[in-house]
Amino acid sequence: MPPLPKPTEPPRFLGEPVTMPLSDFRPPPVVEPPPAHAPTIAPGDAITIDTGKGTIEATVTAVTPVATGTDEITLEPAQGADGG
Repeated sequence: MPPLPKPTEPPRFLGEPVTMPLSDFRPPPVVEPPPAHAPTIAPGDAITIDTGKGTIEATVTAVTPVATGTDEITLEPAQGADGG
């Protein structure tokens, strides 16, 4: 069995300081928050929802931003809707 090659650096021990050039230091990447979006729907807007079996007409009564980056909307039936 051939002898093991000799290390080029002396062994390091726990607690021994390690030095490295400043050029090797890279700060952690900056994580930018997602940009705020302008609402595309507002209270008072009339919308039509296609259910695949017909359509529902409603009026937006509230738009509430939620943590997922989307908006939760509150609807009420349009005037004259019979609910059926």
